Amino acid sequence: MEFDQLKAFYWVAKLQSFTHAARKLFVSQPAISLQVKALEKELAEKLFERVGRRISLTNAGQIVFRKTEEVFLKVDEIRSVMSELSQLERGRFTLGTSDTTSLYFIPELIKEFLRAHPNIELQIVNRISQEIVRRVLDCEVDLGIVSLPVEEARLTVAPLIKHPLACVVASDHPLAGRKVVRPPDLAPHGMVALERSSTTQKRIDRFLADHGVTLRTVIELGSFETIKKFVAIGLGIAIIPERATRSGADGIRTVHFAKPPHIELGAVYRKDRFLPHPARAFLELAEAHFSPR
Repeated sequence: MEFDQLKAFYWVAKLQSFTHAARKLFVSQPAISLQVKALEKELAEKLFERVGRRISLTNAGQIVFRKTEEVFLKVDEIRSVMSELSQLERGRFTLGTSDTTSLYFIPELIKEFLRAHPNIELQIVNRISQEIVRRVLDCEVDLGIVSLPVEEARLTVAPLIKHPLACVVASDHPLAGRKVVRPPDLAPHGMVALERSSTTQKRIDRFLADHGVTLRTVIELGSFETIKKFVAIGLGIAIIPERATRSGADGIRTVHFAKPPHIELGAVYRKDRFLPHPARAFLELAEAHFSPR
């Protein structure tokens, strides 16, 4: 059994296409087909079912795919270890996080990390937390900083910070003069909401529901900066991280809750995958950065 045979099989299975696998590996499609056929012959098992132009894994193929994926994870681990032995003088990692986190919570952390390790290449992927979790599981992202809770047995979850939420209203809104509000005070007003699929919006909805309050959603938006703009022109109230109220749109006022709800952020990474040295160093710095002073 040759490594190139496993590699050809793996990418055909991963991409569900001989053509796409050939492009991925920079070889011809006939070469990919020959490698897969050779592997099937050696294993004495058919690995793919072909129905028209579509392919799918047989039962044997699924087993080989899982084992092959484990092999490539170990190969990636070896390469990563070998390339990063020189005390973080070189290396790279991919950090996944949401717009909210990258705007309000980690800029100073990233600045501190890159100042300490200027030769590390950092790639940031911005998506909602559920998407970042999926990408960590698919090994597309090394380390994620996401909204908690995350319940996934294949991941290590390291809580980092709890942060209060606050209410923002237009400067001429009836609640603008209040220093403190209670959830029932918000009931008559429409909400400018974050995407319903986001963990933060689910936390907001649960907080309101716990107080017997359901707000009419005027509009759903993808970022808190945009939400503040729509609040400023009087389309409704919003509940956002307190840190997000400190900058941005003119024409809004912040009103705090007497007992504010909190969001929690944490780091996630696969238990069965080697965490690259730069990612581990970043996580250690994040834990120190967010620890109570």
